[in-house]
Amino acid sequence: MVNLRERVIELSGRISTLRSEIAALESKKVELARAEHELDSCIAPPPSTSINGQVSIAETMVAPIINPNLHTNGDSSLTERVLSILLNAPPGGLTAEQIQVRMPTDTNMDSLRSALARLATEHRIDRVSRGSYKGRELQAL
Repeated sequence: MVNLRERVIELSGRISTLRSEIAALESKKVELARAEHELDSCIAPPPSTSINGQVSIAETMVAPIINPNLHTNGDSSLTERVLSILLNAPPGGLTAEQIQVRMPTDTNMDSLRSALARLATEHRIDRVSRGSYKGRELQAL
């Protein structure tokens, strides 16, 4: 029978190692989200324009309803920043982690997830799949 003290020490060491590995993975998740964001910005198609340089009606029919000036206001609310980020979300949507990386400052993950859930409940954004969201499309009149 293994000495109880030895087993406690062994398990404590294992828990410490696992916590360190999880912390390293979390930083890799952030690095991955940043790389995905950069890739998305590289391959995102420019908006459709008509002959006179105006955005086409087709483009405006699928744009989420948000204030386009939100990108310049550092004091905007969490809700406004989330809506602004989801403006250009890929068809598969963005996760809370991917949205957090795009925030101008460190954002509390619990607050962000709460805002996403509320916006989805209010039908201001679409829940593409569990934990993935995108801007809500306008309905044709």
